[in-house]
Amino acid sequence: MKNSKFTPATFVIDGNDPEGQQIEVKGIHNPAHNWNGFAVPYFDKETAQRLCETLGGDVLEFSKLLDCVLQIEEFNDGIKVLTECGTITIDGVKYYAAGDSWTWLVARHPFDQLAEELDEFCTAYNLPKMSADELAAEIREQLDDLIELQRNREELAERIERAKTQLHFLNDFAARWDSIGK
Repeated sequence: MKNSKFTPATFVIDGNDPEGQQIEVKGIHNPAHNWNGFAVPYFDKETAQRLCETLGGDVLEFSKLLDCVLQIEEFNDGIKVLTECGTITIDGVKYYAAGDSWTWLVARHPFDQLAEELDEFCTAYNLPKMSADELAAEIREQLDDLIELQRNREELAERIERAKTQLHFLNDFAARWDSIGK
């Protein structure tokens, strides 16, 4: 099989190691193929074996005889069922599925999360899509404009107050003028 659909990624799954911690492993997957919205990763042999060791053989076991990962399910009546997880070969390298129907997620790089938040921010505020540096420059420019508007507003408020004072004086003056002239 050619590696036309499979891409490398880091996968995470919560609470499946013996201490209940998040497991994070590198593997490959076909982003177009999932199980109930979750990734279906495949791992090289060394990673698959390490994953089985990490889980302590209670849920996964690497079978050297069958050269595959076995998923172990124990039912209430004590019966254990071993299910062979799938394998694929790409460019001569064998990859092993592990944790069939588990809730594997593709780990997101922190920069991917920030880029997504930046896109959401730009969309929410009707800004063109731009880099963080471009957005920072745009926001600085807008802040400078707002500071200038605030200064202009304060200056305008002072002018209005002066005009009110002058108008009040002129109205008072006109009233006194009229009273003298009569």
